[in-house]
Amino acid sequence: MRHQRFVALALLVALATAASGGLFPQADILVAAQTHSVNPAVNGSWPPASQAWETGFIIPGLVRAYELSNDPAYKTSAELGGTWILNNRDPIPPSSPNSHHFVGEEAYAMMRLSQINTNPASNPWRTEITNFYQDVSDLSAVAPGPHGDYPADYPGNVAGTAGYIDKLVWFSVFGPEGYGEYSIVCNNIAHHVVAADYVNATDLPVWREGLVKTLSMVTDDTAVYPVMALGAAVWALASTEGGLDTTEVDPLAEFGDTWWIGDEFTGHPVELWELPGILGGHQDYGYVGASGTFYWRFDHAEDDDGGPALGYTEDTVFGTLGLQAATANGYGMYDLEVLAGQYALMHGWANWGGYMGDHLWEDGNFPPPGSVNYIFTGEAMRLLTPEPGSMVLLGYGLAALIVRRRRRGAGHQVM
Repeated sequence: MRHQRFVALALLVALATAASGGLFPQADILVAAQTHSVNPAVNGSWPPASQAWETGFIIPGLVRAYELSNDPAYKTSAELGGTWILNNRDPIPPSSPNSHHFVGEEAYAMMRLSQINTNPASNPWRTEITNFYQDVSDLSAVAPGPHGDYPADYPGNVAGTAGYIDKLVWFSVFGPEGYGEYSIVCNNIAHHVVAADYVNATDLPVWREGLVKTLSMVTDDTAVYPVMALGAAVWALASTEGGLDTTEVDPLAEFGDTWWIGDEFTGHPVELWELPGILGGHQDYGYVGASGTFYWRFDHAEDDDGGPALGYTEDTVFGTLGLQAATANGYGMYDLEVLAGQYALMHGWANWGGYMGDHLWEDGNFPPPGSVNYIFTGEAMRLLTPEPGSMVLLGYGLAALIVRRRRRGAGHQVM
């Protein structure tokens, strides 16, 4: 108990200190860097041009900054990004010329823009995603290999939302421009689940089922960012109608399946309610000097190039969001773990030389060398905390936070 109290107090002090350098300099950077042009093909996106498709990933961070600050510049920037998405999306097949295709992160961006609209119940952003999910539900089946350029096992012969999800997964993993792994498409579908829930889409259960099915394919062998995918799935499933129940992630999981067997004695597959405990087991938290970041692999191994086993931005963003959603919806109490994740992100934002400082502020992998990695900055901003005064007030509830007994879902042993 003494140790937990020390860690909690250290986190509180660090959070308040990190925020004291200015409210949201990250948001100011995004506003200043946004492309302004009379050309709708670029106006409202972020450089470099080759990464403009990431615009939807950035918008929710600006919305979060606006909610906390009421600064109209953040709202204007977010809305300009939303307009860029609408100006540069292809329509869903000719039968629905007024409905745009959205990747999950873009649909979620529309949702967040709707939430800060003067009329959240009725606005163009909400209309766009409402139409999208209805038009996807109405899609006709597409025969395998309609142009002779798809393999025979191409999942194109299922209609509606289920068929759309099958094709989304297939193209993302196996298609000519696919990623060859499951974690990115799992994250994509997680955002669709949350946006579909927001507009009360009829096929929300189908989207949730598609997310669980895709998560079942996420392992260290099949996914590049398995912990990120798990965090996104917990965030989406815990936040939406249906919650985290006794549904099995992989009903066919058997002994020897390292990741989706929940009990080595009974051999029952992992159930959704167990996921927050499993996710919490992948955070570097609980001892003095812990970073608060998340591992990127389930086995906590370093990468093939000798890079660190933890400390990456997206794993920490979605891991923290998952635990935050689990706590908010009654699936365990992970308040301190969430604070630790937020602290880790602030640590990177303040560029204290922490794990994520380079990721958020200076990333040599993005031209020109030393430029800000806008997508990671935007994603991390989704976990912005209130101004320093509010963080200090948080201390009044700290005593109760650190002495209560925290009940957690059954954790998954890392082998």
